Amino acid sequence: MRQAGERAFLQVRAEAARVAEELGERPFRHVVVDEAQDLHPAQWRFLRSLSAPGPDDLFIAGDTRQRIYGNRVSLHSLGIPVMGRSHRLRINYRTTQEIPLWSASLLTGEEPDDMGCQAPPDPPPPAFCRPPESPHLTRCSPRTENNGCCPTPYPGITADLAPRSDAPLPAAFLPSHRHHGRDGGEGRMRRFRKTLITALLTALLAGGTAGRAAASAQSPPIGPLPGTAAWLADGFPGKEPPDPATAGPHEVAAFFAGLTGAQQRGLVRDHPTVVGNLDGAPVHLRYEANAHAGDQVLAYDPRGRGMIAQVAGDLENAAHIAVIVPGSDTGLSAFGTTAQQAAALQEEAGDDTAVIAWAGYTTPSGIGPDLATGRLAEAGAERLTRFTDGLDAAGLPDPSLFCHSYGSVVCGLAASDTDAGDIVVMGSPGMRADDVTALGTDARVWAAKSPKDWIDRVPNVEILGLGHGADPTSPGFGATVLPADDVPAHDGYLTPGTSTLTAFAAITRGDLR
Repeated sequence: MRQAGERAFLQVRAEAARVAEELGERPFRHVVVDEAQDLHPAQWRFLRSLSAPGPDDLFIAGDTRQRIYGNRVSLHSLGIPVMGRSHRLRINYRTTQEIPLWSASLLTGEEPDDMGCQAPPDPPPPAFCRPPESPHLTRCSPRTENNGCCPTPYPGITADLAPRSDAPLPAAFLPSHRHHGRDGGEGRMRRFRKTLITALLTALLAGGTAGRAAASAQSPPIGPLPGTAAWLADGFPGKEPPDPATAGPHEVAAFFAGLTGAQQRGLVRDHPTVVGNLDGAPVHLRYEANAHAGDQVLAYDPRGRGMIAQVAGDLENAAHIAVIVPGSDTGLSAFGTTAQQAAALQEEAGDDTAVIAWAGYTTPSGIGPDLATGRLAEAGAERLTRFTDGLDAAGLPDPSLFCHSYGSVVCGLAASDTDAGDIVVMGSPGMRADDVTALGTDARVWAAKSPKDWIDRVPNVEILGLGHGADPTSPGFGATVLPADDVPAHDGYLTPGTSTLTAFAAITRGDLR
């Protein structure tokens, strides 16, 4: 780097501090520093150079228990006197004490330092208990000890939040692991929804400014499929090969229909990556082209996190077809669950049904801005539309779409352009539509949401492109709501033995309308 005339980030900071000190100018009266636990000494020297020493020169906030880098410093040694000027914040509005206590128990040999602040230690937390025949949590005292409540207290509520008497604690102060259901009242639910909205907005903003969040953003593969150039340059007697990027599935189907069997097999041999992903190509040729990826693989693209579509059942002779569109964190390395769900639905529906596990789009990864926006869903909707058009071009029956979680956003955006007879959403955060009419589809729309599904706690809003809109199971949306009380969790709608799997099979067969 020295030979190239380049400098590392910390070197730039150190040089900036040196220049500022030589100039003798302090451009700011006050400097506010957050996340102080992760700053390097070079960064501290730069911050020190920005403001002259004095009252309220630097306001510093940090928590050494949240340090992610190994930058342990003494602020005093860097010209920042903090002894006698520091305060420990004892009220936490974001988490309960159980969480840091439990987290700290996982760390061995890691003792948080105080960066030279030497703030007074925390007082021991008070103990609380639930007296017999009382619905309230109460501070332990001689009176409660006498009635047999203590000494088996509930820890985890800091002294600052505790009432200063033996009066019963309000529900908001109960330990977090004791909360169940929605018995907190409408006011608390409104505050909860506002908090979630704020969190979603924060995630979106962080995605544009924080390197760590931005690094997790996903991008669909761009450019032609591998092998496209060779495909287009190949000589076909009297025929121009369809461009995989622009030709529609029906055009592709017409091209293959004009070839002999030997010519078709030759294309599979010479251009497997193109034929294996070409919507409208005959099913058996796509299977052959993708044989290296597994049995009955209808599409396989290893770029990025990878995309794949695999069939359970006899697709070419099926009377009924279902397509499962999965949600986030699905790709080649995490395709097993979707494939198992397809197998379960196919077995439940019967031998005349084929089910396609379609992980054919780039899904959001983890919790971040991608999950709260429609960017990846829009790209996925285009791919899903083309895929279902390919099934139609191959002469197959109109499919039923089963769309899980973020996959229901994809299906909502694709609804007006697919020929699906039924669209079923489960565990849906919304379909980016106010109601069924806004979907612009003639398909029957069904919705299922388990009371045990965490998605029920996500607010159904859409603000500046953030969030996915109305709850498809709400009365005003207009979908037919399926019972899902026995679904065990967010990923359990296609679990064998559940009422939803039975209903999904009946919808696929056309028995439930």
